[in-house]
Amino acid sequence: MGWFDSIKTKFSSSNNYTQLKMMNGQIPVFSQFGNDVYAADIMQQCMGCIADEMSKLRINHVIKKNGKTVIANSKLNRLFEYGVNEYMTTSDFMSKITYMLLKNMNVFIYPKFTYYEDPQGNVKKREVEGLYPLDPKTVEFQQDATGRLFIKMYFRNGDAFTLPYDNVIHWRMRYSENEYLGGGYNGEPDIDDLLKTAQINDRLLQSIDMAVQKSLSITGLMKFPLTVDRETMQKDIESFEAALNSSKSGIMGVDAKSEYIPLNVDPKLIDKDTLEFIENKFLRHWGCSIPMLNGTATPEQHQSFYQKAIEHKVISFAQVMTKGLFTSLEFGNGNRIEVYPEELIFLNTEQKLAFAQIMADRGAMTNNQLLSIFGIQPYEGGDVRYMSLNYCDVNIANQYQLNRAGANKGGEENGNNKE
Repeated sequence: MGWFDSIKTKFSSSNNYTQLKMMNGQIPVFSQFGNDVYAADIMQQCMGCIADEMSKLRINHVIKKNGKTVIANSKLNRLFEYGVNEYMTTSDFMSKITYMLLKNMNVFIYPKFTYYEDPQGNVKKREVEGLYPLDPKTVEFQQDATGRLFIKMYFRNGDAFTLPYDNVIHWRMRYSENEYLGGGYNGEPDIDDLLKTAQINDRLLQSIDMAVQKSLSITGLMKFPLTVDRETMQKDIESFEAALNSSKSGIMGVDAKSEYIPLNVDPKLIDKDTLEFIENKFLRHWGCSIPMLNGTATPEQHQSFYQKAIEHKVISFAQVMTKGLFTSLEFGNGNRIEVYPEELIFLNTEQKLAFAQIMADRGAMTNNQLLSIFGIQPYEGGDVRYMSLNYCDVNIANQYQLNRAGANKGGEENGNNKE
């Protein structure tokens, strides 16, 4: 039994709903795009690069109160640390839903809750037991008689289930024309132009392959007198090939009846600029760069990639997770989902040294945290903070200066009296 079977009982198969129509007359139906545009190698490389970066993110349940942010001691954080469900690590989860987002512009995640009731039957507490990415083939938006919004999901195995929309985390990308779905007007990836580019790219690659094959298959012509009959010509060709194959020096003789004319093979391949133009259309679509794909990106290039291709996804993911996992009361009490990039992901060694110096001087990091920046193991007793006495709290800076001034004045007076 797969993980999806374990949560089926939470879904409704009732049909007492009406299909929702939007104000502009659209019917919001999400259907996965099944074209071959994603089969292009450059598309897969770009999507893989983005998914890999997203899988490095650290996710935390935090509580914000009185201007302070504290990591919550919650089951949700244990899930983020260990694995969001029994089948996926958090890294697996982030990689999978990112790929689904890039391909479909919409991701549906089901949070499985355990509810605790008081003696009167009222829910007093709920805990998240797992987060499950759903992969429906089609999703229909519906509403009941009260106007509550539902989604009906059709899966590839023929199952169809209906869930309240507010029970599902819906992560969208390029949310624009459709009122409920990410992507284009119909809630699908708007990639018609990209598909044309992919088709051109495929034809170019095929033409290169054909040119190489042709260049290796025809290297010369055999010229025969017009009076030679076909049977004799065939025998001469066979003799020529046999002699060519047995020649160790690569040079052979030709009898007086025939003449071998070598061809100067110079296949014309697609020029470099044309190939780069086609390739860059894919790169711009995803916000990737060649250095990011081949692993040679500088810290500046890595930061540019993060800002273009990752940062907005991080922000939107944190927001939809917060909205989907906490009630309005829990949100009012400061519960949030915060997402952090890998520590110092953009810094080179010199920048890490400068960063560590600043943080250490201000007591902002423990010794073990400073060691972790350079990949050094922590040591027992290293979870302490040291700071330079050249700095003080801005709130007591004036008092600190007055105290120092008073101490200096007292010292001078004592010295004068002594003299």
